Amino acid sequence: MRDWSHRKFTPVAPFPGLLGQMAMDLSASGLDMAIIRAQVIGFVSLLTQGCADVRWPNGQRTKIGTNVILLAPSGSGKSVVFDPLMEPITQFLNEQVSGVTQPAFLLEDATRAAIIEALLEWPVAGLFTDEAGQLDALMSTSASTLAKLLDGSPFQHARVGKGRAALCEHRFCMLLMEQPAIFERTKERIGARNGGVGLINRFILEYAKSHPISAALHNGGLSDSSKREYANRAFQLLGVSVQNVMHKSGRPVLWLSSNATSYLIDQGDEVRRRLEFDSRAAELAEYFNRHSERVLKLAGAMHVFEYGVDSEIDLATLHAADDVCRRAMETFAELTYVRPKLSQAEIDAATVNQALQRLVTLSGRLHFPMSDVRRLIANFGLTKHRFDRAVPVLASQGVVSVILHGRVDWLQIHSPYQQLLNRA
Repeated sequence: MRDWSHRKFTPVAPFPGLLGQMAMDLSASGLDMAIIRAQVIGFVSLLTQGCADVRWPNGQRTKIGTNVILLAPSGSGKSVVFDPLMEPITQFLNEQVSGVTQPAFLLEDATRAAIIEALLEWPVAGLFTDEAGQLDALMSTSASTLAKLLDGSPFQHARVGKGRAALCEHRFCMLLMEQPAIFERTKERIGARNGGVGLINRFILEYAKSHPISAALHNGGLSDSSKREYANRAFQLLGVSVQNVMHKSGRPVLWLSSNATSYLIDQGDEVRRRLEFDSRAAELAEYFNRHSERVLKLAGAMHVFEYGVDSEIDLATLHAADDVCRRAMETFAELTYVRPKLSQAEIDAATVNQALQRLVTLSGRLHFPMSDVRRLIANFGLTKHRFDRAVPVLASQGVVSVILHGRVDWLQIHSPYQQLLNRA
């Protein structure tokens, strides 16, 4: 089994080719890299999802492209990235005349019925919003529908305003941006805990914590060469999607190279081994176990954007996708962590420890008769009973020991160094 733990995250993305250059250009603004990564991933997924599919190592076909949730504070500069990435798409849609059906790659109405009806009209689309909090009702009441739409799974009897309709071979992705405080209120609605459809497992999570310097935002944007190349690439990819839809031609299917296949299998095993030794395994398992799926879909989108639909997905592209998705696992673990609720004995132990450290500082001693300490602890609002329950907690933490000297119990307070030895 190969060990991939030596690989380090790179400062920018780590996107290949044109994507890497675009990320470098945008980073001149001083934006948090999470803002850049999230939106680049979202737009690459939108542009490529209608162009090709990808196969798992076992031969099963799945869609390419993934979904993104970006948490960023107000004023963090999201538009510095969004506007230049959206510009050629808007231009393409304004210029495109495709006969009876006008391409609608971006959806505005976010109700369940409206999304299905839109995909029946044009089956390749994305829902991008910087006010994701407004989708709370949709994501809580229609989570199972959204999960099927994001997976590209067929609907044989989709219920819409016109009755029932069949929806298949559609491609749908989402880029949701919201403030961290709003996400705290909504994360459980989209499956940030075990059970349910696990909608959040379909998303790459990015968390921007820093604010850019206002003056630096004026340096943001794509260089002239990147802007031209990106616009050409966007027009080409959207054109391929239009041709596939209009001609009802099957999308080509990408394969992983042999070494990329080995890597995808190995890193999936590595993630599962990590969970075996993680105290939070139960709450992380659903998201972590879909890591390989997110990697494969993102690698497929990156490959099509950079190289087209003819060649195999190489190991370097899979590495890049894996790095992005590993960040997402760390972000998920951080955002869903709930500090364990302390028992009253543990709370009292912290109070007793604070009192003892003060006593040591004032007296220069580390040994005290237990009866003396009990009397002093009353000054901190603790009863004898609560003190006696707190002492074993401190003893288990290596902070104190109870020693019998003659017929008198003494409390020994350990130095910080001794506490470290006791815990080792």
